[in-house]
Order: sequence, then C-alpha cells, then structure tokens
Amino acid sequence: MGPVSVGLVIGIAHCGKSSPCRPANKTVGDMYLYAGPYKPKPHVDPGHGGRLYQNFTVYIPTFLSKGRAQLNVALAGFIGVGFLQSLVNAIIDYIG
Repeated sequence: MGPVSVGLVIGIAHCGKSSPCRPANKTVGDMYLYAGPYKPKPHVDPGHGGRLYQNFTVYIPTFLSKGRAQLNVALAGFIGVGFLQSLVNAIIDYIG
C-alpha cells in the first residue's frame, strides 16, 4: 500500500520589521489560507516523470501587513503503519 494523505494546511505569518520569521516547525502561520484534503494527481508532462502534484490558489487577506511574511505548507499522511508529516516554507515579500 502506498502513502495515504490525510490533509494539507497552507498558512501565512507576518514576520515583522525587526524580528526574523518564526521557525517553520513551530507554526503553520497566524492565518490559515487553506485547510482540507490533499488529492494529488500524476503530472502529465513527461519531463516531470509522473510526479504527484496538486495546484492550490489562495488569497492573501487585505489586512495582512505589508512586508516580509512566511508562507508555510504542512502535509500529514500515513505510509504503511507510520505517520508522515512534512512542512515546507517560503519567505515572501508581500507588497499588497
């Protein structure tokens, strides 16, 4: 049996002018932009070797302060009998 995805969360956190962004392993963000199922499909482009993907479109709230922010993506699932969790992040400059 292959991996079974449980869900995905996309969050964003404003980093502040004088402080660094919080470690991604400590928070998904101050605001959740998406929380729900993750149902990837194989990529049809031969150059991507059939890797799984799913596109997400999220909207940044207008009240988010301009400046540096951290976009985090957390994925949870199972592989066999083990629990899998993954967290990736990107630092962005939000100009509103």
